[in-house]
Amino acid sequence: MAKCDEGNMYPMICEPRFDKIDAKQEEILNVLKGRNGDPGILDDVRNLKKWHKATIGFAIFVGSAFVLQVIADAWSWVRTVL
Repeated sequence: MAKCDEGNMYPMICEPRFDKIDAKQEEILNVLKGRNGDPGILDDVRNLKKWHKATIGFAIFVGSAFVLQVIADAWSWVRTVL
């Protein structure tokens, strides 16, 4: 039976587990970063954030134009009534 001391515990118990974790971590990094010229999830997230900002900007522009039109119509109506 193997002697249990700190010198042989790591290679016996921890090292195989850490090797499995390293292999899985490498695969996760490949999926996140992409490989062989294909974009990864990080690139997709960046693109979605850009589209989100552009969509919010467009919505603010349209909303502002709508509010200004309502104000202009209200002012026009007030001027005709008075």
